[in-house]
Amino acid sequence: MNFGRQRFERQFFKILKLDPVKIKKYFLIAIFLLATGSILCVYKGEMKFDKLEENSQIKISINTEFSNYVLGQKIWIRAVLTNNSDSNFFLKEDFGSIGIRLEIIDPNNSKAFNAMQIHIMYTDSTRFIPGETLKAVFPIDNYVNQFNNIEGVYQMRAIFQNNYSNILNFKMESPDGNNEVQYELFTKMTDVRESISLNTDERVNNYLNFLNRFPNGPYSPDVFDFTLISHLMSGRKDKAEEIVSDYFKNNYNSYTSRFIVGHYFTYLTEGAGYAQNDALQKIDSLSLIYKDSESARIIKHFIKEISDIK
Repeated sequence: MNFGRQRFERQFFKILKLDPVKIKKYFLIAIFLLATGSILCVYKGEMKFDKLEENSQIKISINTEFSNYVLGQKIWIRAVLTNNSDSNFFLKEDFGSIGIRLEIIDPNNSKAFNAMQIHIMYTDSTRFIPGETLKAVFPIDNYVNQFNNIEGVYQMRAIFQNNYSNILNFKMESPDGNNEVQYELFTKMTDVRESISLNTDERVNNYLNFLNRFPNGPYSPDVFDFTLISHLMSGRKDKAEEIVSDYFKNNYNSYTSRFIVGHYFTYLTEGAGYAQNDALQKIDSLSLIYKDSESARIIKHFIKEISDIK
């Protein structure tokens, strides 16, 4: 897991001197663009991957959270970089959503890649020693170009500093039954025009009503994330603990914990007055409650990342 994208976003807004009050009405647009991690550019036509060998010495491997998805569901990637060689490898870019290039072929044979990939030029390269492993967890779907709304089989691979990963297949299916009801509601909630037409209270009530009906469906992790951000941005921070608690009770194995934990940490340190070590200790207690879950692994890695940048 990597927090380079998060640091970049904060600095980006500081440079532009954006006033959060002035942009509050449009916060959902910012959530959709920034939370996804990657904006995808698409090339039409008959596409296939070049035949390139995986590097067994500096090995990058990728997996999706699931092998089968329903339309509109957030697609998360876990990427792992391992140095199997006897020599040091030097990281010149951030191993995460802004440094890893993804290439995707959709069911219509269109090829997409994450165009917002940012090449960070480190003053000093980071040494990646033999036997060392790096991990990153980030989402690749995008609400603007409807990437995750095409039914069929996708192919995907990752590239990091000219090292190619395995080619991964996953399937997108139409929702049916109860999932179809959730999809219709979720699609309406995430429509930008619909969102802008509502005030904050109306948006939050829509989120809460959805979660009361579907606390652990395929779209519920996203809605929990939207709900938490909405409360924090609108000043209703008293609900943050309840939202986080309900999220982990119902979605403790979701990769969306990567976002929930980050927002919760920000709330604790900047909104609730916790010292950084106390905030990390409070978050760590969740990993003990949900031991051996995906959330526990994400929390442990989050704590390590934050501790390493002190």
